[in-house]
Amino acid sequence: LLLNGLTSAEGLVLPQSIKGSLLLDSLTSAEGLVLPQSIGEDLRLNGLTSAEDLVLPQSIEGSLLLNGLTSAEGLVLPQSIGGILKLSGLTINDLLNIKLPNNVGYEICLKDGTYLLEELKNLIAIKREKLDLQAKRDVMQSNLNITDDNPKRGNINIWYILIPAFTLLLGIVIASLIYY
Repeated sequence: LLLNGLTSAEGLVLPQSIKGSLLLDSLTSAEGLVLPQSIGEDLRLNGLTSAEDLVLPQSIEGSLLLNGLTSAEGLVLPQSIGGILKLSGLTINDLLNIKLPNNVGYEICLKDGTYLLEELKNLIAIKREKLDLQAKRDVMQSNLNITDDNPKRGNINIWYILIPAFTLLLGIVIASLIYY
């Protein structure tokens, strides 16, 4: 079903199922768009720059092309895509908080490369782990920046270390004077 030239989904009524492809490349907003529950071939929505209001079918037998997206915010991908998933405006970093499909028949094309599903899942897991480690390092680093001027910056005020150390040293000096 070719609906190029359509810039708004207002008043558009689509069937519950389409056996072929659905081409809506000129659509610039998903507002009011109700997609079929089943698409037998490709779904092309390359004109969308935002996934706001976009509700995709759970399964697409062909490819899904969303090349115009500039942000992954609000994007909920189908569970299964039989062909290629094209998100050429997005990077791996854009997908860190997106649930990927369980199945993609071929490859996933992003701004920073083309990947197989499992490969992309592994890369995302590595990036998430690095971000978690960096966040932990940042917290640890902020706790090391302890000063007398700003004792709340870290968890420990420097005096909590110096006073017991000085008391211990004084005790050692007094004990050594007593025994000699």
